[in-house]
Amino acid sequence: MIGKSYIDESLLELHKLGIKLSMDDFGTGYSSLSYLRQYSFDVLKIDQSFIEGIALNNEDYDLVKATIAMPTAYV
Repeated sequence: MIGKSYIDESLLELHKLGIKLSMDDFGTGYSSLSYLRQYSFDVLKIDQSFIEGIALNNEDYDLVKATIAMPTAYV
């Protein structure tokens, strides 16, 4: 847990300096849902593979809509 404490402290110091935190390619690779709970992101960039079909596919639209709602649920 020492590593996590160091990360938390570093992110807090960056926030104090006015630096914004963003998660890129959310929904793929290492962009875990748990990160939305652990860290206060200013920007959540959803991976394009989820965005491409939102105009044509209701399931994709609903998934993207829910993804956008998730981080605001923790505010």
